[in-house]
Amino acid sequence: MVLARVLVGSVVAASLTVGTVVSATPTEDGVVVSAHRGGAAYAPENTMVAFRNAVRLGVDQLEADTQLTADGRLVLIHDDTVDRTTDCSGS
Repeated sequence: MVLARVLVGSVVAASLTVGTVVSATPTEDGVVVSAHRGGAAYAPENTMVAFRNAVRLGVDQLEADTQLTADGRLVLIHDDTVDRTTDCSGS
């Protein structure tokens, strides 16, 4: 199940950059710059705004978190609940 979430999350993140080439080639010192949760320091995490901003900044790869809802829908969110990222509560 975890692997499925990681794979689906990777596909979702990749689809957000359609039309943009993002290379995962390490720098000369072997570093790959990744935008964790889309670069949450600059925009709300796991959002289109964050992913687009990360691409503009020239990151090598995007990272997104996914969860399956109770009704089987895939959503981009790190937590098991919406408590931390919204003014609502619950899963």
